Amino acid sequence: MTDLTSAGVDMKALLTSSTFKDLLVQMDAVTADAEPRSTIASRKEALAEALSADLDGEKLIELQETLSNYVDLLARAEVEFDGSGAELTPVQLAHLMRRDQDTRKIKELVEVVADGVKRIVFEAITAKVARENPDEPFPEYVNDDIEVPELGKRFCRERAGRKVPLIDQEKLRSALGEEKWAQVTETVHVPAHTETNLSEQKLMALATLDPSVLQTIESSLIPAGWNVGAYTVRDLKSRKK
Repeated sequence: MTDLTSAGVDMKALLTSSTFKDLLVQMDAVTADAEPRSTIASRKEALAEALSADLDGEKLIELQETLSNYVDLLARAEVEFDGSGAELTPVQLAHLMRRDQDTRKIKELVEVVADGVKRIVFEAITAKVARENPDEPFPEYVNDDIEVPELGKRFCRERAGRKVPLIDQEKLRSALGEEKWAQVTETVHVPAHTETNLSEQKLMALATLDPSVLQTIESSLIPAGWNVGAYTVRDLKSRKK
């Protein structure tokens, strides 16, 4: 395992690349009949643009001021809660509103940065898989990790891969025939009607006795999509030997 640098990833280039910028700003579009207004999506888009391109822009200056003042804002003693539900003074209300608005800005910043980290890491893991396994047709859906030894951590992509396919039961029934279909189904009596359900356990038991059933099952599968995988960070020592 290698870290991001030795994996051949130019971090500076990735952070400032048009691809990274495009990935960050591809969020759900928000439309409204009313006049345009600030939304979470539009604010995140503006923030992503500031982070990936305009590194000296007003947006980053505003964020820097917000972050530098945030701890001081939390420490101010203008708001005291005694649990009595007393009416808030105008000063207290203003303080709480500033705290709320700054918290929202910082939360949006954290979410955009976290999403950017995940996307960069997944691109690096995909490149690593493609380099180490040239014959792998879908490296973007392979589980793997990248170690960061100096911090004792590793970036991980987990639970990626092809989703479990479904069985086209009508196609399977037609291919098996009614006699075998009756052997792999269960009849359930419920109020007002009777249901016939496919039993995977019985189907596998029949396939064990009759290997040709496996081909029938295969021809009846409905290909599913892909799980892109979950992003997480784990300790190096947690790796199974």
